[in-house]
Amino acid sequence: MRVQLWLAIAACALMAGAGAIHADDKADIKAIDDFKSEPFKQYEREDKMRSLAKSGSAEAANKLIELLADDYVHIRDAASDILIEMKGDPVHPSLARALSHKNAEIRWRAAEVLGFRLAADAVKELAEKLRTDKDLLVREACARSLGAIGNEEARKALQEGLKQGGASSGACARALGQLGQADAAERMEKLLSAKEWQAAVGALDGLALLGPDAHVKAVARCAASKDWRVRIATAQCLARLTQAPAVAEARAAMTELLKDDDWRVRRRTVEALVDLWQAASVELLIAALGGEKEFIVHDIVNALELLSSERKGYSAEGWKMWWEGSKKELAAKPKRPLQGWLKAPLAGQLAQSGSGDSTVFFNVPVLKQNAMFVFDLSGSMRDPVSRSDTRIKFDLAREELAKTLSALPKGAMFNVGAYRYSSQYPPQTEWMRAFGDGVRDATPAHIKAANDWIAKVEVKGWGAFYEALTLPLDDARVHVIYFMSDGAPSRGTYVKRENLLAALRRALRFSPVTINTVTIANKGRDIEFMEDIAKEGGGACSKPLN
Repeated sequence: MRVQLWLAIAACALMAGAGAIHADDKADIKAIDDFKSEPFKQYEREDKMRSLAKSGSAEAANKLIELLADDYVHIRDAASDILIEMKGDPVHPSLARALSHKNAEIRWRAAEVLGFRLAADAVKELAEKLRTDKDLLVREACARSLGAIGNEEARKALQEGLKQGGASSGACARALGQLGQADAAERMEKLLSAKEWQAAVGALDGLALLGPDAHVKAVARCAASKDWRVRIATAQCLARLTQAPAVAEARAAMTELLKDDDWRVRRRTVEALVDLWQAASVELLIAALGGEKEFIVHDIVNALELLSSERKGYSAEGWKMWWEGSKKELAAKPKRPLQGWLKAPLAGQLAQSGSGDSTVFFNVPVLKQNAMFVFDLSGSMRDPVSRSDTRIKFDLAREELAKTLSALPKGAMFNVGAYRYSSQYPPQTEWMRAFGDGVRDATPAHIKAANDWIAKVEVKGWGAFYEALTLPLDDARVHVIYFMSDGAPSRGTYVKRENLLAALRRALRFSPVTINTVTIANKGRDIEFMEDIAKEGGGACSKPLN
């Protein structure tokens, strides 16, 4: 009888505790909620999020999932990273349930986390949302995650998504290409004529991964697409050709892409010919060099030098004479840089081009390009430059900008901007520009207006780098960004450095601007990060105080 009584008591205790929140979880959740509206407590809030994840409980997972739509966007990214690493049996079921959340941001982020976790037990839920969710970002995230999981059930769901068509079918095609699903190639080819650019680009990416030689005619026709992103993806797909007959078939399309009205397409096509690394690459680039009138001549010369290991300058005739007189042998192909082959020319190389380096911005060459000068407005930019230089850091920026603008080359266009992330709750952001309609001609009136504008800009708030670097891409006329900061990001979509760099690489695929950075940071790690950003954008990093 006593044993039965104790068993009954124990059962009641278990039932009572089944829905209870552990004391440590409760304390962490309370702190996370208490700090929600305190801008200067967000670092502590992240610490509590990491502490909460250690419990591995359903309550902890659900709270972190809730934070995927937090008012602070960097907290959303932090919550994703924490959920990816979180241990505990309740995590996958909690994330799977989150796929049906009313908030689309939570749905697509939960889907992405499941992919990073290789959550094979969530394939059914991911497949269902790929098929039925109304939000494109959610469907694309489900496709990416199914591709990462890659088991038979996931592949079947991706095949169904490919058949379903629509914008998200492109993400399915890309995922199937990454999985080497050769039997999906014919359907991918049919998708090339889709009206949604996302579908066509995904199909091109999928065929590129599977090998496009057998589909070269259909791929080449995409060079006539009305969407610049499809034309860029076409060049990048054709760069994966390996067979001589297919390369010959693609020459006409590549020639047209090198003449494209959109500079973004021409620039990526030059890079694609380096990826192709065949004799046809050299011949097509030499032919294009004589007709290119904009800054992309620097990219063409750089590409020819990579392919040949020769230095023949900017004369198309000089390159043609060398090629016809040589054995038409290419140099050994080096490993492709993670950020690609494109890079800005050095000052010494500019003299050979005949255009010269007309001016500089903190010792970084400024070419005849449409430039966007972007500044970090975080509060530390109000600090003195150094112990010996009592000027405010932002005044240093204003002075250098004025000198640069006064010497811009004839025909150049420019704009000046800053992204403000306020230090208040709820967080407020503002993308500010001297000229709201985009770059303007470098006339005396426009230069004066820009200098007057930046003189009135208040320096306050937090540093948000990702937005400052990607919002200029909305103006398709911007060729180059000059970004100045004295530190590292503390707010914005991405604060974690590797996440920011990866996202920036994705953003630059269809907007291949050059990014130059200027850092007046004191910390070595902050300087290295600005160097990495410049490297990602094929530009240079200036360190005027070092």
